[in-house]
Amino acid sequence: MNRRIRIVLGLLSFFLGWGLWGAASDGSAAVLKEGMIKKIVAEHIQRHMPWDPENVRLTFVGGGSDIAVPAPEYTIDTQARPNEPYIGDSFVTLKLYRGGVFLLERPVHVKIEVAFDVLVSSRALPVGAVIGPDDVRVIKRWLTREPQRTIASPEEALEKRVVSAIRPNHEITRTMLRDVPLVKKGGMVKMVLNNGAITITTLGQIQEDGGMGSSVRVKNMGSQRVVYARVIGESLVQVDF
Repeated sequence: MNRRIRIVLGLLSFFLGWGLWGAASDGSAAVLKEGMIKKIVAEHIQRHMPWDPENVRLTFVGGGSDIAVPAPEYTIDTQARPNEPYIGDSFVTLKLYRGGVFLLERPVHVKIEVAFDVLVSSRALPVGAVIGPDDVRVIKRWLTREPQRTIASPEEALEKRVVSAIRPNHEITRTMLRDVPLVKKGGMVKMVLNNGAITITTLGQIQEDGGMGSSVRVKNMGSQRVVYARVIGESLVQVDF
């Protein structure tokens, strides 16, 4: 066998061997399907989120496609970012291992929307209007951020005064409302002085507006002293001593 034939046969042996190795390698690999990836990520989110599952919807943005795994058997560890709020843009990372040896990881991007109760106006509410039961209603609204100033029940808004005009079907926040003053600056009130054992009543003059439960300055008309009192009703305050 001359040298040229030996080289050709050697190259044929090399490529045949490489082909057999490649087939064996492919045969020992696995594929983690898109459907299973989304199921694993969704279950992780549902286990860790603080929301009722009925009020949550997920949209997979990226990273959810099939994963070619270079091993026939493997384990999956799911991890989220530290202090993940599980609302808005969320990232869950799948880490794959074989026998404790790290194989690969895949971040999966999910948009999480949560339905919150939101109070909205039933009609246009001008500045100065006092909220009544027919002026507001509660609806569900999908949000990607936990609300901070949203009012969730009509009781929080009833009998409060509108301080900025509100359009029909518009969300009502706490900054749009103020308590209706039960006592007004310059007005005369009944002062109740109570220490638990003794109750004394006297006349006082209010030094500032105040709503139910608020602390206001009141001048005692008898002693001419200004003290702080708690509004407990219309033209009625209580001083604890």
